Amino acid sequence: MTAAPVTALVVGCGAGVMTEALSLPVVPDLVIAVNDQIRDWPGPLDVAASLHPDRLAGWLAGRSAPVARVYAPTEEAGVTHVMPRRAHWHGTSGLYAVEVAFALGATRVVLAGVPIDDGPHHAGPHTLAPWGPYYREGWRNAAPALSRHVRSMGGWTARLFGQPDRDWLAAPLSPPRLPRD
Repeated sequence: MTAAPVTALVVGCGAGVMTEALSLPVVPDLVIAVNDQIRDWPGPLDVAASLHPDRLAGWLAGRSAPVARVYAPTEEAGVTHVMPRRAHWHGTSGLYAVEVAFALGATRVVLAGVPIDDGPHHAGPHTLAPWGPYYREGWRNAAPALSRHVRSMGGWTARLFGQPDRDWLAAPLSPPRLPRD
């Protein structure tokens, strides 16, 4: 018998993050915020994850409630769990958060505010340009292992993985088999 699906919501820093997250048709079992959303996400957070551990202390200090689990690939102030990232998956802190979600037992991950396109950042005019092609290459490298288990609410990642629907959200899925680096 397959265990009940564990759905993780990864909230990133794309401009549409709030609209996308609020339109998810189910309540996620796990909420993981990356980067500025560690500070800005208005709801409860289960996990913070970032490839920028040197900035975590500032993001965490800006939250009104503490975050019990903070993941980064190296030790730094505020990091509670060190988890190396996959080198060939060089696809932003959002992709790192997907890895963290699966390490925590998620069987599916929904991305909100993780468009990986050249659109604006939720907190200002920042974009991924000119690094977008490099990051998208990392996501494409990861796609074969993630395609059954990841969906996105918008942007380029929605075109890569598709958007979640009720059937996908309810379907039994075994944990993904992630390749070793």
